[in-house]
Amino acid sequence: MCSGTNRLKEKDEGIFSIKELFEKEIELKVPLYQRRYAWGKKELDQLFYDIYWQMEGGVEEYFIGTLVLFKKGSLYDIVDGQQRVTTLLLILLTLKENSIERKLRLRYAARESIEKILKVI
Repeated sequence: MCSGTNRLKEKDEGIFSIKELFEKEIELKVPLYQRRYAWGKKELDQLFYDIYWQMEGGVEEYFIGTLVLFKKGSLYDIVDGQQRVTTLLLILLTLKENSIERKLRLRYAARESIEKILKVI
């Protein structure tokens, strides 16, 4: 697991729980070179299926994928993992998960309409 700090270090590598990720005091940005959010029913079903069966099986840890970031000033561009991060954020916002204090902020380059939606929720 990661250290107890809520800040992301220059070379913060390791395994983070979803809770730990969203409690980090960082701002992620999906840069223009990333494809638009493209997950559909198939990908969402697979994510829910994976999470459900891990929980049903009593597995405490489950590898959901990698998140690769590139620091640019005070922001971190998402190099890999934006579909998963966006989906998990939407799930947490939909469920209004109170056990996670969401400090992580997610921005989309040149997609102001998405940013406005996320600020309201």
